[in-house]
Amino acid sequence: MKKLAAPHIKKCSGLTVCEYKKKYGLYLSKGLVSDETSYKLALNAIKNRKGRLKLRQQSVANGLKYGHRSRTLTEASLRSMQYKNKYGTCPDQIKARLREFILANKELPAPSNRGYPLYKVMTRRFGSFPNGMAHFGLPYRIRQGTNLKFIFSDGTKWAYNLNQPYDRTALYNMMLQKCDLLKNNAL
Repeated sequence: MKKLAAPHIKKCSGLTVCEYKKKYGLYLSKGLVSDETSYKLALNAIKNRKGRLKLRQQSVANGLKYGHRSRTLTEASLRSMQYKNKYGTCPDQIKARLREFILANKELPAPSNRGYPLYKVMTRRFGSFPNGMAHFGLPYRIRQGTNLKFIFSDGTKWAYNLNQPYDRTALYNMMLQKCDLLKNNAL
């Protein structure tokens, strides 16, 4: 036979697969499949895996997310407000989180501080972090050694030295004055 299935063994001999293998001196880790059938099954598994990988690559190339349950999300569902609300990528949710983070920490989110999750969400949602900051009327930064240069939406530039703690407070106060998002009735 090419393959012995557990129900067949049970029906014909009244034994379980383990008992059958022990009775006939077969390795417990060895399958009850002929070498030819095992080879065909392995080829089919490889072929199916390549097909799934190709589908995943096509989905990623088209900008679609590929779920852990091997299903693709349609482009329309990724644009739906329900999807954006579920994963916190709705612009209003980002705006509220951003405002809360800045007021609580007196700094902008960055990859090097506690605002990293917010930084990632904004990068994914707007294409880049500076685009997201510009969308909300906040300054974005450019690092130059120990200096950070912040550029506001009105063109104002502010240089901030990482070694000077008072610069951080001055930048925060300047953001409170210039950025509509941070003013009292912004939301």
